[in-house]
Amino acid sequence: MTFQKIVCGAAFAGMVLLAGGARADDQAPAAAKSGIPRADAEAAFGKAMLLSCLLAVETGQPIADLPEAARSDLRPATPEERQVSRGNGKSVPVWASQTLPGLTVTETSPQRCDVTAIQLPVEETIRHNMGALSQLRPGFHDVPQKPGYNPIVYQMEGDEAGAHYIVHMEGAEPGGFGHAFRFSLISGWVIRQDAVTRR
Repeated sequence: MTFQKIVCGAAFAGMVLLAGGARADDQAPAAAKSGIPRADAEAAFGKAMLLSCLLAVETGQPIADLPEAARSDLRPATPEERQVSRGNGKSVPVWASQTLPGLTVTETSPQRCDVTAIQLPVEETIRHNMGALSQLRPGFHDVPQKPGYNPIVYQMEGDEAGAHYIVHMEGAEPGGFGHAFRFSLISGWVIRQDAVTRR
């Protein structure tokens, strides 16, 4: 799949997310201080997952080398932002969203990319993103997951160009069972498993 096809497809996914039904004046807590509509906040998470991370993992390219459309919302994370990311204490690139406070993207390895975000409506955000992914990649399918520490868990998997892809999202609403946080937390990751790796 070419860069152009991937970027165009992910742009379509962004439109699907924005059309997810959130009102323009409906504020997600993380975005409220910046005046960001909830739909835009959820789309920022979707762009990080379905464009930046998925494209980086598919192509094996660092996010810094991706087309501008795939990284336009990202900037290098500050030391403080790195501390709350999956890259804390690791010598890996970590990015932060310029749109949504509290969203970080960690290039864990060429085969894995992680996204974390706080104060988004967990169930709604994940369902919108998985819906967009199913339209972006019709060959991907749902893989039921048993909830663990996080009670809201979704995963889709698919095969493309000799590789197997896993797109996983999970999280908990504030005050959920077993969670002492006063804010919601969503974690997501994209993993590529080559045919040799899966044997």
